Amino acid sequence: LSGGVYLGGTGAANKLDDYEEGTWTPVTNSGSWTVNAASYTKVGNMVTCRFRVTATATIAVNDFTGLPFTPAADSGGVCAYQNSEAGEVYSIVTQSANVWSFRVGSTQKGLANGALVYGAFTYQTTA
Repeated sequence: LSGGVYLGGTGAANKLDDYEEGTWTPVTNSGSWTVNAASYTKVGNMVTCRFRVTATATIAVNDFTGLPFTPAADSGGVCAYQNSEAGEVYSIVTQSANVWSFRVGSTQKGLANGALVYGAFTYQTTA
């Protein structure tokens, strides 16, 4: 089939015509980090980002950029691991302003120098 594949039926709602895999570059505007890995998969209007970063200088509480596609609305995910703050479970929030951030509950977090963080999050895109 040209331009897509039908899943579970032949109607327009069952046509998968937008699939993409690639890499992205998480960007911090505070401190610095090394991006060890960052990839994404886009299926329709849903984007799943995976990343692994190591802070090379203290990163203050801030919003990060570099998402592969502009978010349609707030959404989020979790960090599988972080060693910046003992005992804390980081979550990730994406915002329609094309930014994302680390949080513990509603408190936005930064990263200590040398911290390693990796995780994944999924968001809906306008693209």
